[in-house]
Amino acid sequence: MTVDNRVQWDHYWGETGKVGRVYGWIASFYRRFVIAPGLRRNLSKHVSDSGRILHAGAGAGEIDLALRNKWGLVSIDFSSRAVRLNLLRGLAAGHRSRVVQADIFALPFAGGQFEVSFNLGVMEHFTDSQVVHALREMRRVTSAQRYLIIYWPPAWGPTVLALQTVSRILRLVGRKSTQLHPPEINLFRSRSHCEAMLFEAGLRAVRFRYGPQDMFTHVVITAQPM
Repeated sequence: MTVDNRVQWDHYWGETGKVGRVYGWIASFYRRFVIAPGLRRNLSKHVSDSGRILHAGAGAGEIDLALRNKWGLVSIDFSSRAVRLNLLRGLAAGHRSRVVQADIFALPFAGGQFEVSFNLGVMEHFTDSQVVHALREMRRVTSAQRYLIIYWPPAWGPTVLALQTVSRILRLVGRKSTQLHPPEINLFRSRSHCEAMLFEAGLRAVRFRYGPQDMFTHVVITAQPM
């Protein structure tokens, strides 16, 4: 990832404007109380009690709070601000955290270290070729015959449509500089489009799920190395 990307994400995690604070609070609540419980149940199906898991794009660590006391969690993020917030949140909760500032396109781990590698709301910020690159790196550090789990917001998802509406309203009232989050240039479009990128990354889809478990926020893709 580029320096511009890092600046953009540091700005997002350090946003202090009124609109940014409100959005940040809502997003944090949603991650902790809607998405995290379902993710924990999903991971429980694929990870042994002492298994190591990688959160590749962990942000400020709201999701990680629900996972640290069960598995050997390692979290990475490209943003130094996100890593700092994640560490502080873990310390405040009494958790020993391993949080690393790293690039998802060049993960600083040897091959096959993790039972599951996963992320949520990351791939939509990448081009197709970048998605394939990220998936290859996640596959590399995941044990053979284990799993990648990707939570990918669809273009038709209610939260995506709601945020697009809010952004249009903000532009109409003169807040053109207000950006709720970095651009989502590659929302989930179709199963076939996703399967083509998985195949190019040396992965095969095991399951696609979309439903009320996380209030229709993500398509959840479970994949394995071919």
